[in-house]
Amino acid sequence: MKGLIILLAGFVFLFTASTVNAVVITNAIMTDVEPSSCDASELPVVPAFYENDKLACFFVSFTYAKAGDTFQTKWYHNGQLYIEGDTTMVSSFSLKCMSRSIKIFGAEPMDMPGNWNVQFYYNNQLLLQWGFELKERCAARAALSDDSESLNALRIFRDQALNKTLYGQKATELFYKYSPALVRAMEDNPLLKASVRALLKTCASVINRVN
Repeated sequence: MKGLIILLAGFVFLFTASTVNAVVITNAIMTDVEPSSCDASELPVVPAFYENDKLACFFVSFTYAKAGDTFQTKWYHNGQLYIEGDTTMVSSFSLKCMSRSIKIFGAEPMDMPGNWNVQFYYNNQLLLQWGFELKERCAARAALSDDSESLNALRIFRDQALNKTLYGQKATELFYKYSPALVRAMEDNPLLKASVRALLKTCASVINRVN
């Protein structure tokens, strides 16, 4: 009998230690695709993303959600709050999972490499957090790392000109698709890096004059 009581006490401790107001997390991952159902077993766990990835998605499944409970996600970049999601209220007992994502490619985060963190709050209590990294694979940034003026000119041209047309969007996608290979080539060939740098600086200079 004493052993049974100890076993039950251990079970209760384990249960309550992993809950917030009786909610229990059953699965949580960072992935690069938006889940289509509560079964995320087929989705890859992704610890790092790149500036040409479409999105970074945080998925969490849980049990014992009650109508009237609330949940919220907050995204941090290098320790600073980037975006605070709306507080969502549980409307039924059937809620079993949620996913929240931030767009990377074609949005502001693609120019914000570094350490990211997403926090999941349930009933205003921090229930879970997950850290991930956004890495650089941009050839322009690799070639112009110390020239912020040229980089800004190229970014403005990308956002205000290229991304406004279908062909421009395709050109941007191709650039980021082949950027990793170009970055590796520049690392092995300083002359190539200098040539790419000179070309990009010339382009940036033309853009600045036109603007």
